[in-house]
Amino acid sequence: MSYSLNKTQLLGYLGRNPEIVTMGNGNRVAKFSLATSDRWTDHQTGEQREYTEWHNVVIYNSSLISLLEKGNLKKGSRIYLEGRNQTRKYNDRNNIERSVTEIVIQQNHGDMIPYLDGGRDEKATLEQN
Repeated sequence: MSYSLNKTQLLGYLGRNPEIVTMGNGNRVAKFSLATSDRWTDHQTGEQREYTEWHNVVIYNSSLISLLEKGNLKKGSRIYLEGRNQTRKYNDRNNIERSVTEIVIQQNHGDMIPYLDGGRDEKATLEQN
């Protein structure tokens, strides 16, 4: 039997304040973007270079959503998170099929450690099952 692993680990900065909404079934979901950057020195010019990758994050885990609600996490906060890489398709306003890739943290799965930028010393983790 073959096994596979879909696990994404990111350490970065919130690109916008978390948005928490209640879905039609009563469950809540949190969404935000996370920026990760790579820096290097260009060997030909000696100049510092930087590339930033933006990640869409979706959290269904109620414990982590509660932490986001009561915390002071906002744009620019540094966090670590662990989730699954998922791509979904949708139709835009012009009925053109699009796809988006997101880092998803489901209920009872994933991990998030906020306040890595010297803020409150509070952790919220849930072990992967």
